[in-house]
Amino acid sequence: MPHPGDPFATQVVASLAPSGNKIDTVPFYGFGGGVDVNVTKNFAIRVQGDFVHDHLFKDILKDARNTVRLSIGPAFQFGGNVK
Repeated sequence: MPHPGDPFATQVVASLAPSGNKIDTVPFYGFGGGVDVNVTKNFAIRVQGDFVHDHLFKDILKDARNTVRLSIGPAFQFGGNVK
């Protein structure tokens, strides 16, 4: 719940969400994937990414948005190989 700190922000919040809450449920689509680059038997470098398209709060925001997320990090593999 927003807690505006000045009179201008109070007016903006009151005009956007008169009840103090704003809820929106929208369909979206996205896809993603990744790859592990094995360095040793138990350690790899994982690279992954995804893309999501949505249009939240159509009554307030003019355009939809696209979100792209990329990440890279360590991956530790424990246990034996599956036969």
